[in-house]
Amino acid sequence: MTAGITSRADQPAWKASLGSITPDDSKAVVEVIIDTFRPGGPFVNPVTTQVVNFSLIETDFGWLITSPTYVYWIY
Repeated sequence: MTAGITSRADQPAWKASLGSITPDDSKAVVEVIIDTFRPGGPFVNPVTTQVVNFSLIETDFGWLITSPTYVYWIY
């Protein structure tokens, strides 16, 4: 599954892809791969990739993300 925001050619954009999922009883770690696209010159790689692990816990109402508490790759 992939989600993302598109923008004008001179503005950064990003794409999020689901990586591995590691379940452990009522907890899980979900790996999310973030590709950030930033315009640059001809000798600059416009794509930066980082892996963010989300920790989740299962509640009576579904799964709750416990970390990270701040998503910074959009900025």
